[in-house]
Amino acid sequence: MDTEVKSTEIAILFADIVGSTRLYQDVGDAEAHRLVVSCLDTMREAVESVGGTLLRTVGDAVLVKFDSSDDAFLAAIKMQELQEHSELAIRIGFTGVKPYPIRVTSMVTRSTSLRASQD
Repeated sequence: MDTEVKSTEIAILFADIVGSTRLYQDVGDAEAHRLVVSCLDTMREAVESVGGTLLRTVGDAVLVKFDSSDDAFLAAIKMQELQEHSELAIRIGFTGVKPYPIRVTSMVTRSTSLRASQD
């Protein structure tokens, strides 16, 4: 049984905190960590508000998937709005991509067909 998987456009967004390395040097580890965690929480809130899926958080950055470029754009705006009065600035980039269509084949069906042809 073969199933055709339709390709649809998705958007991938990456956002990171500007100058976080310097922040740790300037205000110390505990305060910098508190500020970074707060900023990451704000980014997560913005992502979830438009239905994005947080794929990964690494250090001071997030990688997110959206169902459309419009949603990624709305999340980027929301992130900037939520950070407007923060001590930290964030950089955001995103792109729309169209995944390559794939064909999924049932391994059970293929295995049974191969065994039957060998008998």
